[in-house]
Amino acid sequence: MLSRLKTFLRRLNPLPKSKGLRLRDYLLAAIANPREFSRAVRRYLNRRSRMVEAVVRASENPILRDPTPKLPQSFDALLARLASQVGVLELERSERDLQIGVGDVDLLSATTFLATGTPGANLTLDGKKVHLGMEKIKARIQSAQSVEITFNGPDLDPMQIVLESYHETEPGKWMSPNSSNRVMRAYYGDQLGRPGLVTATEVLGAPSLAARSAAMPVDAVYTWVNHEDPDWQAMYRQWSGAPEPETALARSEDAEALSRFHNNDELRYSLRALERNLPWLRRIFVFSNCAPPAWLATDHPRLTWVRHEEVMPPEVLPTFSSHVIESFLHRIPGLAERFIYLNDDFFVMRPMTKLEFFTETGQSQSRLEGYGVVSGPVREGDPDYLNAARNSAALVRETFGFAPTQLHQHVPYALLRPVLDEIETRFAAQIAAFRVNRFRRPTDLNIPSFLYHHYAMGSGQAVSTRKDSILVKSNDLFWTKRLKQAEDRKYHFICINEGGADAAPSGWHEAVRAFLDTRFPKPAAWENQG
Repeated sequence: MLSRLKTFLRRLNPLPKSKGLRLRDYLLAAIANPREFSRAVRRYLNRRSRMVEAVVRASENPILRDPTPKLPQSFDALLARLASQVGVLELERSERDLQIGVGDVDLLSATTFLATGTPGANLTLDGKKVHLGMEKIKARIQSAQSVEITFNGPDLDPMQIVLESYHETEPGKWMSPNSSNRVMRAYYGDQLGRPGLVTATEVLGAPSLAARSAAMPVDAVYTWVNHEDPDWQAMYRQWSGAPEPETALARSEDAEALSRFHNNDELRYSLRALERNLPWLRRIFVFSNCAPPAWLATDHPRLTWVRHEEVMPPEVLPTFSSHVIESFLHRIPGLAERFIYLNDDFFVMRPMTKLEFFTETGQSQSRLEGYGVVSGPVREGDPDYLNAARNSAALVRETFGFAPTQLHQHVPYALLRPVLDEIETRFAAQIAAFRVNRFRRPTDLNIPSFLYHHYAMGSGQAVSTRKDSILVKSNDLFWTKRLKQAEDRKYHFICINEGGADAAPSGWHEAVRAFLDTRFPKPAAWENQG
């Protein structure tokens, strides 16, 4: 009899996909393990009753009846209001992202409060955009594993709060359905059953590894040249025609090209991009042998102007070689152990976290090209960056026994100062030999853009990763099309590069300025007014 019933149940058609498991699965489970099936039914009925309780709570919650205007608010201000009515567990936080947990009966109240009380709010349930006016939205919120609310923060830039619900499976034990919750999927305590706020760090007695890494200070460093600075022009004229040593290999044609030093106000917009998308940076250093631009307030507490002579020894000055200048970055006084190096034509286009540059275990993240081009011997007339990479690759090959072939993408470089110290010590003779060069030469090393990354990966101090980026070059016949492509919001990084020996094409400077002014119109805190 039982065998016939099982055969009959296997022939049953499944319910629609939206219903989840098939009817026969439930019936077979009931026959095979009636006690567990009974528990499952009780859990289901309990969830239904808690859904009703959630709706009642939301209708009675005073913070939802308070007609507070949708003014930009900080995370702390929002949490204070929310925690005055419901229990809140703060899981993780960065400058623009907050992850919190609430009891399942409070999820609807918390979601409604945040979605209606923040300016420009957008609501997403399990990756799908929704709004509070949709049919059955209350049930959808209650059953969602992930609720995301993005809104305009105090500086009008986007901020995001991710909520997840916790169900009390037994007295004092709360579980989240989110199996990706690495911080605290299981919470033991009573805070979620009453109004108030508790953080995961308070519960655990220490931050998580990721939180500890995210709390480490990170700085940014730029190298910058202003081709309009008269003092710089005088130095350039004096040294650009100076004879090379007889043993020197010939420079490439763009080693002294003025386009390499051209300034189209990119620094202003690159700095704006940092303030908007990397607000967690501790300090920003600009390393230069030129006078600061008039618009830059060098007395701003987060920005430091560093002249070459403050870091580099007199015997190597002046130098117009970016390879030489970059070899001294880690010697900048007061620089954090973790820093991001940028050229002024690098632009961070989307909000990013520290953990997208440095792993939670402290490694830097290198963004290499997807193809290898570094091979063969140094050749006169080849691009300086390629010859420098060949020289650097030889050092890596001799040290670790592997041949690096991939260049780093034209995007910001995540660097660890102790690794740069280690490189300078290990290859002291080779570095000293090329630091005397006034301009780029085939004997150079390109440390932060090539040698560092392969050395650090070879020694376990860096990992390779990727983010969407695009390179727009002035010597590209289709640069206008590439600049149009750069408008796509998917890109994390954009490099707008004016290089090579030829002058930029007609319309280049105007088009680039228009693009940057559209994407970053808001002056940064360190810009002089007027």
